[in-house]
Amino acid sequence: MRVQTIFSILFSLLSIRLAYSQNLISNPSLEQFEGKFAKSWHMIAGSPDIASRHFINADLITRGFFNPFLGPTTFQYVKLIEFGDVCLCQWMNHKRSEVTQVKLSKPLKRKRQYQVSMYVLKASPDEQPLHEMSVYLSSKPLPSAFHPTGYKAAYTSLTSKAYPLLSLDNKWMKVQALYKAKGGERYLTLGNFTGANKEPLAQLLAVEGENFSVYYCYDQLSVIPIEEAEPQEQALEPDEPIAAPLPLQDTLVKFLPPLITLEDANFAFGKYELLENSFSILDELAAYLKEQPQINVQISGHTDNIGKQADNLLLSEKRAKAVMSYLLSKGVSAGRISYKGLGESKPKESNQTEEGRGINRRVEIEMITH
Repeated sequence: MRVQTIFSILFSLLSIRLAYSQNLISNPSLEQFEGKFAKSWHMIAGSPDIASRHFINADLITRGFFNPFLGPTTFQYVKLIEFGDVCLCQWMNHKRSEVTQVKLSKPLKRKRQYQVSMYVLKASPDEQPLHEMSVYLSSKPLPSAFHPTGYKAAYTSLTSKAYPLLSLDNKWMKVQALYKAKGGERYLTLGNFTGANKEPLAQLLAVEGENFSVYYCYDQLSVIPIEEAEPQEQALEPDEPIAAPLPLQDTLVKFLPPLITLEDANFAFGKYELLENSFSILDELAAYLKEQPQINVQISGHTDNIGKQADNLLLSEKRAKAVMSYLLSKGVSAGRISYKGLGESKPKESNQTEEGRGINRRVEIEMITH
């Protein structure tokens, strides 16, 4: 039996078991979509990634995950991953995190106990491991924020007895907790709430600095009344990691798409200073370039057609230069980077709509093998 078929059967059995247990989370494996995000799920802060397995071609198969709607130019890389078809990826640091929320199928009952669980995976072996995942169950939704935000809330800590440090990047680890309902809770919010993972994130701050963060990915979330959970879940016994992938050749472990796009949200409106939500992908790019000396990058800035043409050209050039400066600060040689501003000359979409203009405001990083 093919390995992928085995994984599919395992995942199907897990989904059936959770459905039978009356999971109160709709679309728990994030496999159904509505618009450009998972059905029933909502981005509350920042821009969490829904990622799907992407096959480059028949000869080069990677287990990287990419946004299923926007393609490989909008990109979240996850090393050696196998579990279902899609997952949710969010970053966090000592101050703030990306945040996602889902509405439960029915409100929780007062004083009733619920088993809350999910599977987690580190996105990179090099990042600081955490020891808990924090969720917040509430009767009202949290207010949304454009940028990743630090929310203060009476969160529930999900942990694993088998893995006190959630350090695996090649196997899914189950984290879980019992939750006693206050009554009326209708929303589950997933993020790193203020106070969660305080020590490891403080260590990250001390070692790496203010702008560093960690990525974790999530799949198969559940909220189940404890009397309906299976005996091993009632006892909070940790499951073995699920669906360990086959090892890849070293040459396939690191992979980036040939074109990376930084969207307008990576910059303040009308400005050229990089925002913090761009640091993670640029850090990954810098590390990749240092490991692949045969690759150079061409950075090009683009704008919409609002405003004066000369101003747009200058802004696009400054944004491209800001990306180059960041890569230089991470140790990439200046001789391997070039940049240019193209202003409004090469739109990807029509400038007649706000959505189209937003897509046109971008910085493209093209990788060139020499």
